Amino acid sequence: MGASGEYAAYWYLQRADEEVEEARRHPSESGETVRTQVDAWLRELFPGARVSADRLTPDSPIRLTFSLSKSSPWARPANVGFGLSYAFPMLVALLTRPADSIIVVDSAEAHLHPRAQSAVGRLLGQVAGAGLQIFVETHSDHLLNGVRLAVRDGLVKPDDVALHFFGQGGKVGQVTTLALDRNGAVSDWPEGFFDQAENDLAILSGWK
Repeated sequence: MGASGEYAAYWYLQRADEEVEEARRHPSESGETVRTQVDAWLRELFPGARVSADRLTPDSPIRLTFSLSKSSPWARPANVGFGLSYAFPMLVALLTRPADSIIVVDSAEAHLHPRAQSAVGRLLGQVAGAGLQIFVETHSDHLLNGVRLAVRDGLVKPDDVALHFFGQGGKVGQVTTLALDRNGAVSDWPEGFFDQAENDLAILSGWK
């Protein structure tokens, strides 16, 4: 897809009418093609959104546009929320790469609201369960919880998920590796690992 997703439109257009493996499909979308599945997952993250890519001539640049609903006009990526153009390359990669591929995603939660962050985590777990190896760097507890839900729902085996917590307790270079059980529970939750929301709520509730 390119380090910045710059080739995503090309690969989308190349694969748009190919069939997506059943294990990676959106549960509420009956369409099987890359085109329909990318739209389905876009709608999961941005309700009503859809994407289109085409060429005016065989030699012209690819024109990528997004729409925010069936009644909204098509607009270039620069004229819609940055979350759409950030998530699009990730969706294309997750839905089109062969099962033995390695995919690296940096800050998969960027520019997404909490519900969408959780949906991305669940999708990452689902696609990993289909055979892709995915490395994700994240600062989002919502994304982590989405992965945990994927484990609980049987979309990916707990043994196929590894959590690496870097810099525990402010010690640079220290790495703690955690595991998930079949219910999505984290083993030996360390201090400082996605616990800020709970700490803040404890203070607001007078527990601390």
